[in-house]
Amino acid sequence: MSAPRAVAALLAALVTVQLSGCEQYLFQQSDRVQITSPQSNSTVHEPLTISWTAQDFSPPDDGTFAVFIDRDPMPPGDSMSDFAPQDRDGIYLLQRTSLHIPVLRQLTGIDPAEQNHHDVTVVILDRQGNRIGEYAGFTEFNVVR
Repeated sequence: MSAPRAVAALLAALVTVQLSGCEQYLFQQSDRVQITSPQSNSTVHEPLTISWTAQDFSPPDDGTFAVFIDRDPMPPGDSMSDFAPQDRDGIYLLQRTSLHIPVLRQLTGIDPAEQNHHDVTVVILDRQGNRIGEYAGFTEFNVVR
């Protein structure tokens, strides 16, 4: 095997090993936060309620929940200050385990077949607004209009 090929093979092996160690964080939902409604890949009507459960977490004593609709949450350890006050559309801070949404905005700038496809991520924040660990519940669904 030539030197460049050997180096490429070694790098590929290292990347594979690194990613296999992160797989539990990249591709699996947390057991600590579980979204119970709507079910993943379901079709729902408006208004809708997003509901979840959390283990070993009791707001407001332990902190709050942050619900992200059609946007990514902050990385673990980061805080709500990652988002400018004028850039918090689709983010809800709650001390309960449900969120009632009368109407979800139709997504723009994407394939029309995907405009009513939404995703929700629920994370837990400490009392200072910092995300606690990798814990997150996730669901995605379609809204019938």
